[in-house]
Formats: sequence, C-alpha cells, structure tokens
Amino acid sequence: MRVRIPQKINLHFARGPGAKTDITDLINPMEKPSLFKKNGRKYILNLFCKYMSEFNVTADQVLEVLSDIIDPEMHINIVDLGLIYKVNLDPEKARVEVDMTLTSPGCPIGPNLIESVKFKCSRIAGVKEVGVNLVFNPPWNPRIHATEEGQMELGII
Repeated sequence: MRVRIPQKINLHFARGPGAKTDITDLINPMEKPSLFKKNGRKYILNLFCKYMSEFNVTADQVLEVLSDIIDPEMHINIVDLGLIYKVNLDPEKARVEVDMTLTSPGCPIGPNLIESVKFKCSRIAGVKEVGVNLVFNPPWNPRIHATEEGQMELGII
C-alpha cells in the first residue's frame, strides 16, 4: 500500500480577533515522513491542538476584544472611556484578570458590563480562566482615564 505524502499542507484558522494564522511551518510532513504516514490526520490534529493550547495572549489583544463592549449610557466603548484600569496575564494558569471600574459606583449596568468583560475574555483562544476585579480607587475621571478618542467623543477635547 502506497501512502502519498503531501509536499506542503496549508492550514489556516482564526486565532484571536480577526487574526488568520498559517501554521504550515509547524506541519511539514517531509521532516517526519514516517510519522505522517503512520498517523496522517492525527499528526496534523495533534500539532493544531498543541498550537491552540499555548497561551499567547497579550494585553493588547484583551483590550482589542474589550473595545467591542459599548457603554449603553455613554455610547462609547469601555476601553476608550478608560474603564479598564489594568490587564494581568498569568500564562501558567492561562488566566486573564481585568481590573475595571464604572462611571459611578451606583451604575445600574455595572453587573452587565462585568459579565460582558468575562464573556469576551473567555472567548480568546487559549484563555481558560477569567477574573474581573471591580475597583473604585482611583475614582474614574474621563479627563484622566479616557483615551484621546474617548475624550473627543465625550466632547472634552
């Protein structure tokens, strides 16, 4: 029985917001032809799973994902509003932890925003745990915490 070994395998998949990754370099059957003959698709799947299980998340990726969450009262995303104070990454636990605040301590949509942050972060490839800490120190001030885009949308500058 003859098994044809492909010269090149192109495998494209989404890994993060809007990203396409080519892992052809990880799957080169000519380097290990006997392994590929023996396992075929299993070999590709194992490499794919290994690549996807790595925790390659950056704070910028987290902020990009969180910028999709719009504050319904201000109609501006929570990143540009400056509601995200800090993003902590723990590669050993594949954990993302976000310190965030609200526009006011009594904000009625606070619980919804927190759940949205947890949901969005949990959808990032490689993330297994998400924590959100609600902090009010320092108090939110759009002149200090909002990005330039957020300040322009708020009419501050």
